[in-house]
Amino acid sequence: KVLTKFLLVILKYAPKPKQYVDGEHFKICGHDLRLKVFRGAKNHVESDGVYIKLTVKDINDFELKQKSMDKWIKEQCVLTISMVCEAVYPKFQKYGVVFPELKFRRMISRWGSCQPKRGTLTFNISLIEAPMACIEYVVVHEFTHFLQPNHSKKFYTQLTMFMPDWVERKKMLEKCGIGIL
Repeated sequence: KVLTKFLLVILKYAPKPKQYVDGEHFKICGHDLRLKVFRGAKNHVESDGVYIKLTVKDINDFELKQKSMDKWIKEQCVLTISMVCEAVYPKFQKYGVVFPELKFRRMISRWGSCQPKRGTLTFNISLIEAPMACIEYVVVHEFTHFLQPNHSKKFYTQLTMFMPDWVERKKMLEKCGIGIL
Protein backbone atom coordinates (compact mmCIF):
# COMPACT_ATOMS: atom_id res chain seq x y z
CA LYS A 1 0.00 0.00 0.00
CA VAL A 2 2.83 2.40 0.87
CA LEU A 3 4.69 1.35 -2.26
CA THR A 4 1.60 2.02 -4.39
CA LYS A 5 1.25 5.55 -2.96
CA PHE A 6 4.96 6.13 -3.55
CA LEU A 7 4.69 5.01 -7.17
CA LEU A 8 1.64 7.23 -7.73
CA VAL A 9 3.57 10.24 -6.41
CA ILE A 10 6.50 9.43 -8.70
CA LEU A 11 4.18 9.07 -11.71
CA LYS A 12 2.41 12.32 -10.86
CA TYR A 13 5.65 14.31 -10.90
CA ALA A 14 7.51 12.36 -13.57
CA PRO A 15 8.05 14.23 -16.83
CA LYS A 16 5.22 13.60 -19.24
CA PRO A 17 6.14 12.05 -22.59
CA LYS A 18 6.53 14.61 -25.35
CA GLN A 19 3.64 15.00 -27.79
CA TYR A 20 5.46 17.28 -30.28
CA VAL A 21 2.66 19.83 -30.42
CA ASP A 22 2.56 23.63 -30.51
CA GLY A 23 3.45 25.23 -27.19
CA GLU A 24 5.34 22.26 -25.75
CA HIS A 25 8.58 23.16 -23.97
CA PHE A 26 12.06 21.74 -24.56
CA LYS A 27 15.16 22.64 -22.57
CA ILE A 28 18.33 23.44 -24.51
CA CYS A 29 21.38 24.60 -22.53
CA GLY A 30 19.10 25.36 -19.59
CA HIS A 31 16.76 27.57 -21.62
CA ASP A 32 13.09 26.76 -22.05
CA LEU A 33 12.27 26.85 -25.76
CA ARG A 34 8.70 26.61 -27.02
CA LEU A 35 7.84 24.33 -29.93
CA LYS A 36 6.01 25.57 -33.02
CA VAL A 37 4.96 22.90 -35.52
CA PHE A 38 4.54 23.72 -39.23
CA ARG A 39 3.59 21.73 -42.31
CA GLY A 40 6.16 22.00 -45.11
CA ALA A 41 7.62 20.29 -48.15
CA LYS A 42 10.79 19.31 -46.27
CA ASN A 43 11.32 18.00 -42.72
CA HIS A 44 13.43 20.55 -40.86
CA VAL A 45 14.10 21.83 -37.34
CA GLU A 46 15.63 25.17 -36.35
CA SER A 47 15.64 27.49 -33.37
CA ASP A 48 15.87 31.23 -32.89
CA GLY A 49 16.69 30.92 -29.17
CA VAL A 50 13.06 31.41 -28.12
CA TYR A 51 11.19 28.94 -30.33
CA ILE A 52 12.01 25.61 -31.89
CA LYS A 53 10.43 25.53 -35.32
CA LEU A 54 9.61 21.97 -36.39
CA THR A 55 8.58 21.68 -40.02
CA VAL A 56 7.34 18.29 -41.21
CA LYS A 57 5.49 17.00 -44.24
CA ASP A 58 2.71 15.52 -42.07
CA ILE A 59 1.97 17.33 -38.78
CA ASN A 60 -0.16 14.38 -37.65
CA ASP A 61 2.72 11.88 -37.95
CA PHE A 62 3.91 11.52 -34.34
CA GLU A 63 6.88 9.29 -35.22
CA LEU A 64 8.10 11.71 -37.90
CA LYS A 65 7.95 14.62 -35.46
CA GLN A 66 9.68 12.57 -32.75
CA LYS A 67 12.42 11.37 -35.10
CA SER A 68 13.03 14.89 -36.45
CA MET A 69 13.23 16.38 -32.95
CA ASP A 70 15.44 13.58 -31.58
CA LYS A 71 17.84 14.07 -34.48
CA TRP A 72 17.95 17.85 -33.95
CA ILE A 73 18.43 17.53 -30.18
CA LYS A 74 21.33 15.11 -30.70
CA GLU A 75 22.87 17.52 -33.24
CA GLN A 76 22.61 20.36 -30.70
CA CYS A 77 24.23 18.13 -28.09
CA VAL A 78 27.11 17.13 -30.39
CA LEU A 79 27.74 20.74 -31.48
CA THR A 80 27.58 22.20 -27.98
CA ILE A 81 29.62 19.56 -26.16
CA SER A 82 32.20 19.38 -28.96
CA MET A 83 32.64 23.15 -28.70
CA VAL A 84 33.10 22.92 -24.91
CA CYS A 85 35.58 20.04 -25.32
CA GLU A 86 37.63 22.07 -27.79
CA ALA A 87 37.64 25.05 -25.42
CA VAL A 88 38.66 22.92 -22.40
CA TYR A 89 41.22 20.75 -24.17
CA PRO A 90 44.23 23.15 -24.07
CA LYS A 91 44.23 22.88 -20.25
CA PHE A 92 44.74 19.12 -20.58
CA GLN A 93 46.92 19.06 -23.69
CA LYS A 94 49.89 20.40 -21.73
CA TYR A 95 49.67 17.24 -19.57
CA GLY A 96 50.03 15.02 -22.63
CA VAL A 97 46.34 14.23 -23.05
CA VAL A 98 45.48 13.47 -26.69
CA PHE A 99 42.18 14.95 -27.88
CA PRO A 100 39.67 12.14 -27.34
CA GLU A 101 37.13 10.54 -29.61
CA LEU A 102 33.76 11.94 -28.57
CA LYS A 103 30.68 9.74 -28.41
CA PHE A 104 27.08 10.61 -27.60
CA ARG A 105 24.22 8.39 -26.48
CA ARG A 106 21.33 8.19 -24.05
CA MET A 107 22.47 6.98 -20.65
CA ILE A 108 20.32 6.04 -17.69
CA SER A 109 22.57 6.73 -14.73
CA ARG A 110 25.39 9.07 -15.75
CA TRP A 111 26.12 12.32 -17.52
CA GLY A 112 29.37 11.19 -19.06
CA SER A 113 32.08 8.58 -18.96
CA CYS A 114 35.76 8.39 -19.78
CA GLN A 115 37.73 5.45 -21.09
CA PRO A 116 41.33 6.64 -20.71
CA LYS A 117 42.93 3.58 -22.35
CA ARG A 118 40.72 3.94 -25.42
CA GLY A 119 40.95 7.73 -25.50
CA THR A 120 37.18 8.22 -25.57
CA LEU A 121 34.68 10.40 -23.78
CA THR A 122 31.00 9.52 -23.96
CA PHE A 123 28.30 12.03 -23.08
CA ASN A 124 24.63 11.60 -22.25
CA ILE A 125 22.51 13.30 -24.93
CA SER A 126 20.20 14.57 -22.17
CA LEU A 127 23.06 16.75 -20.93
CA ILE A 128 22.04 19.29 -23.61
CA GLU A 129 19.09 20.18 -21.37
CA ALA A 130 21.38 21.43 -18.57
CA PRO A 131 22.73 24.97 -18.26
CA MET A 132 26.11 25.64 -19.91
CA ALA A 133 27.87 25.85 -16.53
CA CYS A 134 26.77 22.26 -15.85
CA ILE A 135 27.80 21.04 -19.30
CA GLU A 136 31.24 22.61 -18.78
CA TYR A 137 31.49 20.88 -15.39
CA VAL A 138 30.76 17.44 -16.87
CA VAL A 139 33.29 17.99 -19.68
CA VAL A 140 36.05 19.08 -17.27
CA HIS A 141 35.17 16.21 -14.91
CA GLU A 142 35.50 13.65 -17.70
CA PHE A 143 38.72 15.19 -19.08
CA THR A 144 40.21 15.04 -15.57
CA HIS A 145 39.78 11.25 -15.70
CA PHE A 146 42.52 11.14 -18.34
CA LEU A 147 44.87 12.28 -15.58
CA GLN A 148 43.23 10.42 -12.68
CA PRO A 149 41.10 7.45 -13.80
CA ASN A 150 39.20 7.17 -10.50
CA HIS A 151 37.49 9.43 -7.95
CA SER A 152 40.42 9.61 -5.56
CA LYS A 153 41.48 12.62 -3.50
CA LYS A 154 44.03 13.37 -6.26
CA PHE A 155 41.22 13.43 -8.82
CA TYR A 156 39.25 16.02 -6.86
CA THR A 157 42.38 18.08 -6.21
CA GLN A 158 43.03 18.25 -9.95
CA LEU A 159 39.37 18.89 -10.76
CA THR A 160 39.45 21.82 -8.32
CA MET A 161 42.58 23.14 -10.00
CA PHE A 162 40.85 23.11 -13.41
CA MET A 163 37.45 24.29 -12.15
CA PRO A 164 37.46 25.83 -8.65
CA ASP A 165 33.63 26.14 -8.56
CA TRP A 166 32.90 22.56 -9.62
CA VAL A 167 30.96 21.77 -6.41
CA GLU A 168 28.43 24.54 -7.11
CA ARG A 169 28.12 23.44 -10.74
CA LYS A 170 27.57 19.83 -9.69
CA LYS A 171 24.82 20.89 -7.26
CA MET A 172 23.17 22.92 -10.03
CA LEU A 173 23.28 19.86 -12.31
CA GLU A 174 21.74 17.65 -9.63
CA LYS A 175 18.90 20.17 -9.17
CA CYS A 176 18.09 20.09 -12.90
CA GLY A 177 16.50 16.69 -12.47
CA ILE A 178 16.95 15.77 -16.10
CA GLY A 179 18.25 12.85 -18.08
CA ILE A 180 19.28 10.43 -15.39
CA LEU A 181 17.40 8.49 -12.74
